[in-house]
Amino acid sequence: MVGALGWAIPGWVAAWGIVWLACIIWVAIDAGKRGISPVFWALVTLISGPLGLVAYGIVRELVGKGRSTSLQKE
Repeated sequence: MVGALGWAIPGWVAAWGIVWLACIIWVAIDAGKRGISPVFWALVTLISGPLGLVAYGIVRELVGKGRSTSLQKE
């Protein structure tokens, strides 16, 4: 694969970039739907990539459990 400046980009770098971008997009959309600060989590994922996706998944589950137990109390 050849980049914009004519440099050859190895396939694994392009694949990793696609995975990184997909993580950012998925986290931003899902956080917006769940009301969990989509800008913050998109920035976290931008910096840490797939590890940010794992961190977001953990927080999402904890927030989901917190909301479901508060609904059961009412």
